[in-house]
Amino acid sequence: CPVVNSVQHDTGNTYIVNWMIDAIAQYWVSASGTDGEWGLYLITNYQYSGHYINGGNWKPIKTINRSAPLPGGGGDNCTVSASHCNHSVYGPRFMNKFNYAGSEKVDIPTSATNSCIVFGMPVPVLGVFAPVFPGTVSYPVCGAGGISVPEPPPDPDWCGMSTASLDYNFGTMAPEDVDGQSITKPAVMTCNKAGVSYNLYLQNVSSAGRDTIDLGLGVSATVTVLINGVEQSLQSNRVSTSDINPMDVKVTLNGTPGVTGTLGGQNVGILAVNYY
Repeated sequence: CPVVNSVQHDTGNTYIVNWMIDAIAQYWVSASGTDGEWGLYLITNYQYSGHYINGGNWKPIKTINRSAPLPGGGGDNCTVSASHCNHSVYGPRFMNKFNYAGSEKVDIPTSATNSCIVFGMPVPVLGVFAPVFPGTVSYPVCGAGGISVPEPPPDPDWCGMSTASLDYNFGTMAPEDVDGQSITKPAVMTCNKAGVSYNLYLQNVSSAGRDTIDLGLGVSATVTVLINGVEQSLQSNRVSTSDINPMDVKVTLNGTPGVTGTLGGQNVGILAVNYY
């Protein structure tokens, strides 16, 4: 019989289900006498999973019925009467139509409290779903150790400067007063949670340290940050303490201009985040 051999998260609420033939597939609840659709189902909000699955919503994904032809065409006793139908005769019909292995994208409702993707069919007379599952899967069929849909991977950790921009205007200075002048302004680093490890650098600067902007006329500006009043280089490793992380960004001028003129002009430093 075909069985689900893996389920991977794709994007959002969509999963990729892989299935293939399994020579040692298992089933505990017979499908004999059931006249319905057999195949790949999504089961959500089920109440119990053991040798059968009780309750929940049973949504067909890829199915066949007993009138579907067998490999080579024709039929068998199942074609004549549902009383002769079981998983072992539905399986070849399914593979004859959909091949011996394949993949299918399945959307899981956001309202689902649990979910399982499995081969088999509903057995209305018993009020249960009769599953077929890999020979390597132990009891229960769905849930831990079974073939439940995995949880999507957690969102990646991130931090970003939520302060849009900072303007450092040093005004008019005599050349001999430039070196060592500094301005400090408050900013906020937003992270998705506490405990994110990160450092900073100027994205548009390639020189060592990636923290200094050339303003021309022999003058540069070095950018540092202050956390709780303690000054740190941009590339110092730090860890977020919450989702909102206040800091101060300090710009210090270095050098004495040899001639008078305008410093900086349109020089801009773009703060970027690096994770470690």
